[in-house]
Amino acid sequence: MRPEEALTTRPKRVALIGLGMSAGEYVTAVTASACGETFDEVWTVNAGLAIFRHDKAFVMDDLRVQAKAMPPYGYALATHDRPIITSQPYPEFPMSVRYPIEPVIEKIGDDFFSNTVAYAIAYGILIGVKQLSLYGCDFWYPQQEAREEGGQNAAYLLGMARHFGMSFRLPQSTTLLSAHGAKLVNGRPTRTLYGYAVQPEFPPAPATKETSSEPDASQGPRVPARPEHDGSAPRQDDPLRAAQGVGG
Repeated sequence: MRPEEALTTRPKRVALIGLGMSAGEYVTAVTASACGETFDEVWTVNAGLAIFRHDKAFVMDDLRVQAKAMPPYGYALATHDRPIITSQPYPEFPMSVRYPIEPVIEKIGDDFFSNTVAYAIAYGILIGVKQLSLYGCDFWYPQQEAREEGGQNAAYLLGMARHFGMSFRLPQSTTLLSAHGAKLVNGRPTRTLYGYAVQPEFPPAPATKETSSEPDASQGPRVPARPEHDGSAPRQDDPLRAAQGVGG
């Protein structure tokens, strides 16, 4: 994919791979399914571009600043062969592409972006991704006291994503949205409800073609994407058309 094409694709199913411990469950999901777990595109963030096979990388930190601070990382960015969506593209990073911040903020209606994973989620909302599977987007671990603020940002945007018609899936081991504490009850990923000495019981999850019995089934409901857009091509009202000249 050429860098100028990076913002023109409209995938339906996307895997977003961060650098947290649950990233290993992406490997598990693909291998356990005998490569049957497929995605229209795979996105990664930051140094993940040197680890995971992907279609796009999001690196929102200034590339020149990163290259000066970490020369080997700078070399990897400069010689990368996949599009790098970033805050400011530079000619010495030929695969760099400017993140469409203006249409994203207009779509989201907020400017809360504290980490690169959040930018990737918001971009998925903008282009109409129907299902986003997040691996390695953990932000904290039970055995550690420190927690990254980015987890709040990611959780906020995932809740917003449901409003825009995007479903999401989380691996069972991630701490994002406390998925690591969930158990399958009547086919539903269920977390303990605060305050209930006796947990309420819910009816079995309805059988649909999107319902998954795999350990990494989504903590969020399968919300269908908007019917007027099947993800195969830019919509006529696509917010990136004017900014990027997509589709003439």
